Amino acid sequence: MRDLSPLGEGLNNLEESISLPKDKDADRVHRTCGPQLVQLAKDPPGKPKRGQANKRERVRTENVNAGFDKLRKLIPTDPIDRKLSKIEILRLATSYISHLYNLTRAR
Repeated sequence: MRDLSPLGEGLNNLEESISLPKDKDADRVHRTCGPQLVQLAKDPPGKPKRGQANKRERVRTENVNAGFDKLRKLIPTDPIDRKLSKIEILRLATSYISHLYNLTRAR
């Protein structure tokens, strides 16, 4: 096996020559794969913040649930106040639409 110590020394010198920004995030340096890679543990500019993505996902989920609630109110069930799962709502809705379509075709 050959000796790679000159390569290791070169990487150490390269790492020492890299100057990190002197700001509040400079202490948050994350090293992976030894001295070969030095990264700041900071979100890159232009990337949405985690809280914003979570908020968008909550709003999207609320909109989907509101849509299911509206659809549920249009489907006849017995008993009327029976709690349906989302898949049951979709299956009953397709069945009900088919039934209504067949009623209109029969005339």
